[in-house]
Amino acid sequence: MTVIGIDIGGSHVGAGLFTESNGSLQLLRNIESRTVFKTPEELLQSIGRLTEELVKDDRAMVTHIGIGCPGSIKEGILISAANFPGWSMVPLATMVGTLWKTAEVILVNDADAALAAEICSMKSYATSENPAPHNVAMISNYNLTTFLKCLILFLSAIGTGIGLGLYIMDRFYSGAHGLVEGGHSVL
Repeated sequence: MTVIGIDIGGSHVGAGLFTESNGSLQLLRNIESRTVFKTPEELLQSIGRLTEELVKDDRAMVTHIGIGCPGSIKEGILISAANFPGWSMVPLATMVGTLWKTAEVILVNDADAALAAEICSMKSYATSENPAPHNVAMISNYNLTTFLKCLILFLSAIGTGIGLGLYIMDRFYSGAHGLVEGGHSVL
């Protein structure tokens, strides 16, 4: 089984093909987006082309698609994003789901997705026999579970804009309007 990860940014869209067993990246594709996507439908067409390139003829192997997108996200809907002016209440998860009927599609804020990846990385090092890189503090799996339940993590994603992810005591916070950002900034 295989997972596709999609990163929608203000200046690019990237898609990666990952094995579900160990999460290793098998293939990566990127396209520039700043001048390309005027509408959600144009974005959807590009996501379709990118994901088709990743799997070729073996669509059935894809079980899940995770999408990280800037802006305010709630229940699979892109409420708004400064990177995409004029887009409002776009059911992006459902739209991608029409392309991939056999896969579960999950849409989250891109900074939250990056923070979730960092937490997964911590957990994998805590349960691995391999030593952690020099910049990763190691604690045992038991202590990590306790640590994450008492922890506040904050991630600042700086790209075309500035996004924020917030994790407090074993839970992600997305704010009253689907984002912690307090106002998305475009650089």
